[in-house]
Amino acid sequence: LGEKTPRFYELCVSLSGAMVSLAMNIPFDEACLLTARAIENKSALKKFCEMVEAQGGDAQRAVDLKLTGKDKPCYTLTATQSGYVKGLDALKCGEAAMLTGAGRLKKESSIDLTAGVLLSKKTGDYVSKGEALATLYYDEGNADADINGAIKRLMEAYTFSNEPCEASPIIIDKTGI
Repeated sequence: LGEKTPRFYELCVSLSGAMVSLAMNIPFDEACLLTARAIENKSALKKFCEMVEAQGGDAQRAVDLKLTGKDKPCYTLTATQSGYVKGLDALKCGEAAMLTGAGRLKKESSIDLTAGVLLSKKTGDYVSKGEALATLYYDEGNADADINGAIKRLMEAYTFSNEPCEASPIIIDKTGI
């Protein structure tokens, strides 16, 4: 299905672990172990597919990248300089995604469920000049999409430093568990 990125994996295990802890009335750490096992043995993916189908969706589209539009036109945003990603403006990333067609600027605009932005470099990562920062997926035929605007907005989202930068923690605090 794809590579396991440490920060996203930590987020998934922590959030799912919190829900399992509350639902089963077990300690958070134990719930996180159960969650990690379910991800590793793919029973979590199987349950996800069952939930997609129960809601009338096509589970195969959720797991087969060829069906999700990842093979459609894309633009790779590359770094204009070497250094560390100091910051990444979430609002500008969201606006860039909207401009690819993944969101609406106006109520009557359509949403392209296969459009969007895949970030390759995040805060704290080192990047060399010319290296990929992100990939923008879009449909050239979508009149509501503005790929040039999306590229500009996403480039504005990144700030760089010559000094190493620490990524902010993925989980800041936990309450109620």
